[in-house]
Amino acid sequence: MGLILDLEQDFGIKEDVSRELVEKIGEEAVKTIIKRSLSHKSLEGKKFKPYTSEYAKRKGVSRGSVNLKLHGDMFDSLGIGETTSKTVKIDFDDPLQSLKAFNHHTGDTLPRRPFFGLQKKEINEIKKRLKKDLEKEKKRTQEEKDKINLFLERQDQLIEDLVSLISSEVVKFG
Repeated sequence: MGLILDLEQDFGIKEDVSRELVEKIGEEAVKTIIKRSLSHKSLEGKKFKPYTSEYAKRKGVSRGSVNLKLHGDMFDSLGIGETTSKTVKIDFDDPLQSLKAFNHHTGDTLPRRPFFGLQKKEINEIKKRLKKDLEKEKKRTQEEKDKINLFLERQDQLIEDLVSLISSEVVKFG
């Protein structure tokens, strides 16, 4: 069970960005999912379906105190998977915890309690928290583009100079 965040589609970031920024976005996404779930709220922002009386008694909580955490193994397993300069995958590194998360999220063998994903408002909150990092990245990206353009301009000038030099030598010996 994995969630791929597309930085252009989900965050409006059109340029390739550094691995560091991609990982920061992923870390913020993981924190957001866990924080929301521990606050007893589903992906839709509603309270999770209550526990059964038997399970709540075994866990030692009220029926409505649903936070998907018994020992913490599932959330401890949640982290950043594969990254590119345009995507970050949020995933579980333990296959057993991934299955548990799937069951909670889809209601496969447990009551359905969707939690795995981000709401649009949560994405906007992440963008706000990382605003300075995003601005710094855009500036860095523009500086790199400027350096590349300067290099290409100099390369073009060198080629012109070489062609001119060769042409003048050909005329002399021609």
